[in-house]
Amino acid sequence: MGVKTGAIIGSIFGGINGSYHALKYKNYMAIPVFAIGGAISFGFFLGCGMIIFNIDLEEMRGKKIFGMCNPILDIVLKASPDRIKDLGLKIGSTTLGNDEEVFKLIRDIISNNEDANFVAGGSLLNTFRVCKELSNKDEKNKDDSISVFFSGGINDDSGGILLQELLTEVGIEFEFHIAKKANLETAKCVVFVTEEERTLLAGLGAAKEYSISTFESEKIQNALKTASIFATSGFFVEVCFQAILKSAQYIHQFRSDECSFVFGLSATYIPEKYINELIQLFPMIDYIIGNQEEFVSLFKSINSIFQIKDDDQLLLSQDNIGQPENDVLEIILTEIHKHLKPTCIMLCTRAHLPVISFNPKDPNGYIKYHECIHVPKEKLVDVNGCGDAFKGGFIYGISNSYPLDASIYMGHYAASNVAQNVGCDFDFSNKPTLSEIIQVTSSKSN
Repeated sequence: MGVKTGAIIGSIFGGINGSYHALKYKNYMAIPVFAIGGAISFGFFLGCGMIIFNIDLEEMRGKKIFGMCNPILDIVLKASPDRIKDLGLKIGSTTLGNDEEVFKLIRDIISNNEDANFVAGGSLLNTFRVCKELSNKDEKNKDDSISVFFSGGINDDSGGILLQELLTEVGIEFEFHIAKKANLETAKCVVFVTEEERTLLAGLGAAKEYSISTFESEKIQNALKTASIFATSGFFVEVCFQAILKSAQYIHQFRSDECSFVFGLSATYIPEKYINELIQLFPMIDYIIGNQEEFVSLFKSINSIFQIKDDDQLLLSQDNIGQPENDVLEIILTEIHKHLKPTCIMLCTRAHLPVISFNPKDPNGYIKYHECIHVPKEKLVDVNGCGDAFKGGFIYGISNSYPLDASIYMGHYAASNVAQNVGCDFDFSNKPTLSEIIQVTSSKSN
């Protein structure tokens, strides 16, 4: 495709160039000769050049997102509170137990529930599914749509095969690491749905294994070289930090103007356990997304190394109101940013409270508050997937070069939609246009 495209483009420009030179010297009889000769020669050389440099215009077209994290096969099913208690689980809890015991229990549960719904899950895959579906709702040229490429660890078992089929159905491309250990099953999470709670039982299995050799495969390297956004999260730091570091370093050194690095903090224990790894990534991250508890944890972990302030005194207000006050959070974000890439943007989500953005590029002030989209209590179903959905909406926005306010609004839109469904499920049929978003965000600007 590269040669053919190059030859066609080269022929057009060569023909025009040849005709121009014939006219320049007023040799009108030579116009056809110059045009044909120029078309052939220029087309030939451009086509050959595209072979030599491995350039393919088809690969360069559109917006591409590449990400690595833990793929999980979600099994969503309805269950009575008594059934959940009989399994030894606490209603509303998340249980991540011994893999062998958990997977045996999950197999028994699936065999006794024919109405189970299977979904491609895991934090980043939820984010990617949201982003891809938002893009699918756009009425535009197919070549301008968002393409999504994902990598993580699975096993070559029935769960892994099903997970690949589910991703193919929603239009997400993938290249998986296949676990070397046969006893590592593809990660699964049973989602027990009762009227008011969601109870989770998960086993990570093969998601805990990923190799640099898989990361260095031609397909994944090509995804990295053509992506406009690279996304990953703290959860994958536990699995294969070197793959994240190599990706970040490549983008920082060779593609910093073409590709943004988006990082999700994932959980409070990630900064606590992996602060040294995170510090290596800080100079290369373009966007950090997390909730307020995760940012507080990040601040404490940074402070433990650099001794910025007396964090017990700074965070004293938590004991009084159960969460950091706005001014304390602003101090925390400001202190954290001193250790990040100077242009890095931070987004701190706070459940139903306004998201706080820290944008060093904003001449009107680094810190800004962005109101959430209110969902009436009677319509709230499940808020557990809202964080993943917010990131998906936000990434959709920045992929389309939306302003920061509009991208955050898309995050709110996706999260509010998912909150009205079980799990990370959605219906984006009423997706707002950019002009509608700008009108709303402009009226709320503070």
